[in-house]
Amino acid sequence: MDRRTALIAGAGLLGRADGAASQQIAPQRAAPSVVFLNPGEPVERGKGPHWRMAARFMSAAAKTFGMQLEVLFAERDHLLMLRQAEGVAQRVDLPGYVVIVNEKLVAPQMLRMFERTPVKVLLIHNDLTPEQRREVGNERERMRNWIGTVTTDEARAEYRLMEELVRQLGEREPRPGVEELARNEKYQIRTWNTGRPESLRHMIARLNRIRRAHPALHANRTLRFHATDNDQVIAYSKTEGKDTVLVVVNLDPHHTQEATVSLDMPQLGLEWHAFMSAHDELTGETYHWGRTNYVRLDPARTPAHVLHIQQSSA
Repeated sequence: MDRRTALIAGAGLLGRADGAASQQIAPQRAAPSVVFLNPGEPVERGKGPHWRMAARFMSAAAKTFGMQLEVLFAERDHLLMLRQAEGVAQRVDLPGYVVIVNEKLVAPQMLRMFERTPVKVLLIHNDLTPEQRREVGNERERMRNWIGTVTTDEARAEYRLMEELVRQLGEREPRPGVEELARNEKYQIRTWNTGRPESLRHMIARLNRIRRAHPALHANRTLRFHATDNDQVIAYSKTEGKDTVLVVVNLDPHHTQEATVSLDMPQLGLEWHAFMSAHDELTGETYHWGRTNYVRLDPARTPAHVLHIQQSSA
């Protein structure tokens, strides 16, 4: 018997010293069960495909790893999502895992629902705010079955977004084995016609002036995202000292998008029920905003709001 065979036999993986394979069969385990509390809609209703795509990717992953997946869509109704979470937590046959999203900042309530169950909870996409973490703690601290949080890599996502925009605008020459596209301007000087009607020259110049004027826009350390009820609209803020800027952007370059923006007021340095003066640095208009606000963004006219926030005296 050679040394390798002796080691295997000693570990119990061979039934006899002559090398015959053991007939022992491991007991079969049930497939892990997962419930995904999806805040989106199962069909297209004008609010974007993000959460349906998330469900499809998760279904493909579950199939690959032999897991049982159940997706419950909340139809962009956070109260319905809370009722769904409560229903899952009260089941006799509990799932092994539940995947939740901090939609409309209700994740702490869902975490508490599962706190007294053996269900392991994974938070994805929207992280808890610092205020929420001070309230409920971090992963595996006060709530031992909260096993982790998975959020996006914004820096990498920005790069991939610009890469896709370049592809769509005509730079369609990928180079095998190289991350950058051909004609990527990394090692060349290009001349562009900035006088054409669709040029972004004036918009970019305006944004550069706004960035220089606001210290809050000079770094990402205080970057915080705020909830919207439309996947095609994104809202985030940055703060530096007394300078606070809130940005709301229409991600759809072809269609007008509407949304309700729900602000995490303490992240803006305000009380939850406070009101504020929001001066749009792009258009010069000033709005009177509170915790929830309606926006309508036309990509051909006003694709975004860049709002300088100041507490209202009203």
